[in-house]
Amino acid sequence: GNTIAIAPSLSPIELTGAALDVADSGGTTLIRSTVAGTQVAVRRVAGSGPVFSASRPVAFEDLSIFGGHGDMSGGGISAGATTVTLTRCRVSDNWSNYFGGGILVSDAGTLTLTDSTVSDNATGALGLGGGIASDDASTIVLTGSTVSGNSAGDGGASSGR
Repeated sequence: GNTIAIAPSLSPIELTGAALDVADSGGTTLIRSTVAGTQVAVRRVAGSGPVFSASRPVAFEDLSIFGGHGDMSGGGISAGATTVTLTRCRVSDNWSNYFGGGILVSDAGTLTLTDSTVSDNATGALGLGGGIASDDASTIVLTGSTVSGNSAGDGGASSGR
């Protein structure tokens, strides 16, 4: 299937180049820890860009996503015209110049967070949605999740643009 299972012993996974791009067209790609409830850290340690970029459906389980630096948008996760699901995940300490320091969902995409946290993300002075940014056509659903400690020029927690 479309499952990428990461053993916690491999944590942290450190990116120094391009974002991890989810572009598979064969259904939803699941990226998860091999131990439910034990987060695997995926972080950017050099270069710029989001940690994950998604143009196809993707689900994350038990991951900690941090250190992303989106030049224009989506420091942790940048997703357009697709469905993104996070379960028991943490998206923190990411940055973007303009849209979605933590997560950007656009082009009528859907973002669902369950038992997850989006915290301590930021945008630049002209940015929108320090934690989460979306356009008017996108949908965001939060269940048992926390969005806190994010900052932006406009809409620290979340913002529609």
